[in-house]
Amino acid sequence: MSDAALTWSGYARPDGRKGVRNLVLVIYTVECASFVAHKIGEGEPGVHVIGFPGCYDNPYAIRLMLALARHPNVGAVLSVGLGCEYTQPGRIADVVRASGRPAKHFFIQESGGTTHSVEKGKAIVRRMRDELEKAPRAPMTLADLVIGCECGGSDGTSGLVGNPLVGRVFDRVVEAGGTAVFEEVVE
Repeated sequence: MSDAALTWSGYARPDGRKGVRNLVLVIYTVECASFVAHKIGEGEPGVHVIGFPGCYDNPYAIRLMLALARHPNVGAVLSVGLGCEYTQPGRIADVVRASGRPAKHFFIQESGGTTHSVEKGKAIVRRMRDELEKAPRAPMTLADLVIGCECGGSDGTSGLVGNPLVGRVFDRVVEAGGTAVFEEVVE
């Protein structure tokens, strides 16, 4: 089968991109909210947790969190803050909603502390997952993919098998019109 004929069913996003997954992303906006965010995601299928440990507005971290929140594989976002940080979870949720995805946010200090916040977050995540089950499906090809890789540690097999294989996969995706992102270009 040629790469042009290879198709599968993905998730259509309002911005025209397509994802192979339909994840809920939980974002913490300060390290003090990390524990609660991870507890919200714990045991919840299709939920990923990311965040920023600093207490101040870090333009790079905000751009990174927003880029990940609007990735084609993300269908919905819950942003959790403690209540005293500069990076406001409501601002993140607003940008995500503007991309057409469902987004909610809350502060731990306004939600009754850790236990109540975890319960509240898990309830929000479950409602989001239920909503995502109705997400429209669309045919996808390699041209729709945005893939990436990160070096997991080099050993003797990296140059013999791993790197050539990843290179060939990336070549096929890019030749078909997709996007491939990688780091550590030295190898």
